[in-house]
Formats: sequence, C-alpha cells, structure tokens
Amino acid sequence: MTGIGQNRVREMCYIDGFPATKVGNKFLIHIEAANEWLRRRAEAKDGIDANLLRRCGQ
Repeated sequence: MTGIGQNRVREMCYIDGFPATKVGNKFLIHIEAANEWLRRRAEAKDGIDANLLRRCGQ
C-alpha cells in the first residue's frame, strides 16, 4: 500500500508513536493512522532515524 517493504514496516512498529499494537506475534496496524503518521513525518521532513529501527528477530 505504501511502497515500503514488509520488513521495514515491521521495524517501524517499534518506533514510539507509530500506530501499531502487538497481539501475540503479530502487529495490528491502523492503516489510516499509519498513513497520517507517515504523511506528517514526510511533511516535517523528519525522516526515520535508522537507530530507532529494531531489526526483526532481535
């Protein structure tokens, strides 16, 4: 939907403020809220600090 890879989205789920909830081994992402979150980050040219991303399996 966003053009962002599945692994990168999974990593973004660990960033504070990203609209995701972990249920068991799955993340539930509120699509509209995630799109708004990404839009705000893009408008602010905030980007995503690679140090905030948690590699899957760690």
